[in-house]
Amino acid sequence: GGEGRVERFSPRRILDEIGTYFTNKFNLSFRKGSCTVSGDAANVLCNGYGPSNTLLWHNLVSNALDATFKAERTPRVNVNLSITRTDDNADIHYCVVQNEVRYNPDSLFVCVSVTDCGTGIPTEILPTIFRPGVTTKADGSGIHGVGLGLSAAILARTHSYVRVDTTQGQGT
Repeated sequence: GGEGRVERFSPRRILDEIGTYFTNKFNLSFRKGSCTVSGDAANVLCNGYGPSNTLLWHNLVSNALDATFKAERTPRVNVNLSITRTDDNADIHYCVVQNEVRYNPDSLFVCVSVTDCGTGIPTEILPTIFRPGVTTKADGSGIHGVGLGLSAAILARTHSYVRVDTTQGQGT
């Protein structure tokens, strides 16, 4: 099944909408928390599947907020949008599509960084977090283990990658 045709979209517009959505949904201003979007790529347009990226970034921000709530900390999630050039993917700690990453070293990439102040991802489950059904949520509040699995499928389909940096007790 296809999603449609490749089209131009604004990552910053999508990320701003996601930030506003979560700020309102969780009343972050009242909680003295934040979901901020920043970066030096405000006017960049990309070719791709905007709806897929919206779902991908929504899942990443949602998980970051969940981590801060689980840690019982002031909910602060930072989303940074930048443009980068890469000539080596060796620094990717965990790459969902390792065997499919084939980038032109001279290409420019949009880099979206999502940072939270949760408790970090336990080392023993880090290699499995993008598998469907894997979750650390045991609160019975709904369906868990779907978002990051779906994100992995989107990453593979759009020939993108994710790098996860996490520190126990500090966040991801």
